[in-house]
Amino acid sequence: MNYLKKKKKLPNNVVNFYKNKKILIIGGLGFVGTNLSNYFLTFNCKVSILSKRKISSNNFINKKIKLIVKEKISVSSLKTIINNNDYIFHLAAIKKNYLYQSKFPAEIFYLNSILNLQIIKSFSASQAKKLIILSSSTAAQTVISSDIKDKVGNYGYAISKKITEIFALLTFKQLKKNIIIVRSDNIYGEYDNFDNFPQVIPTIIKKFLLEKKVIKLQGTGRETRNFLFIDDFIINFLKISINNNPLEKIFEIKGSNKISIKKIANIIKKIMNSKKSIVFKQHSKKLIIKRNNKEKNLYTKEVDNLNRINENLKSTIDWYLRARKK
Repeated sequence: MNYLKKKKKLPNNVVNFYKNKKILIIGGLGFVGTNLSNYFLTFNCKVSILSKRKISSNNFINKKIKLIVKEKISVSSLKTIINNNDYIFHLAAIKKNYLYQSKFPAEIFYLNSILNLQIIKSFSASQAKKLIILSSSTAAQTVISSDIKDKVGNYGYAISKKITEIFALLTFKQLKKNIIIVRSDNIYGEYDNFDNFPQVIPTIIKKFLLEKKVIKLQGTGRETRNFLFIDDFIINFLKISINNNPLEKIFEIKGSNKISIKKIANIIKKIMNSKKSIVFKQHSKKLIIKRNNKEKNLYTKEVDNLNRINENLKSTIDWYLRARKK
């Protein structure tokens, strides 16, 4: 299935910067990669996607995109692929949701760390112009420690992101390779993962569609998240990606406001015109990692994330309903 056309436009300096360039998106079959590819196609870019898995029924890829499938990735093979492109976007990660991260923290840490270090090492030996790494806000919310008994369920994922950032910064320091890091928060929208350990918003939407009478959600409902619509994220992601200030290496894109899970669930309920009741049940107390607000050299871009939240949630729901019919 071809991509849907996006309505939002980017500034001319971003469009002109990437126009006709060769773009490699590592992990491009995922949620962010699918949307990012769509934007690059409108710039007349030559887009390639590197993936460890083949296209499944849940993937949406335009015929203009070159898909490179490598089940086993090595530094030498990566270098060859990276060398053939101008700009490299590293989006690949095993994330899924909090439940999966809690159950398999060691596996997530190992697989993500190995892959991330290989990609940075391969880029450092290549002629590609720039590597843009998609990290996570969790990297800023955790500290590397051998005391793991009280760590939250996503500790393995968070530390893998933290190590990736450290190696990227050390590579820049030693080799002066052009690398920047962009952290994201909770993103939702078209092409999101609704089937394989989905995040909060896809989970709620799917429950309203499939559950018969009662929507059962974990937690108290009072928990808050900083949700950001995918188009708002991609636009700011691309604006940041053309930054060439050598002193600015870590960026974070997040919504300007938090919203409770209960409020999100009720908005979705109203949009889907549902009469089903919502029940929250907290099975176990989750520890909360406090954010390190004193982190140096972090440049934050806040986006108004609640002004059009009803419209953006409706767009997400409509896309999912269309995708289910195909």
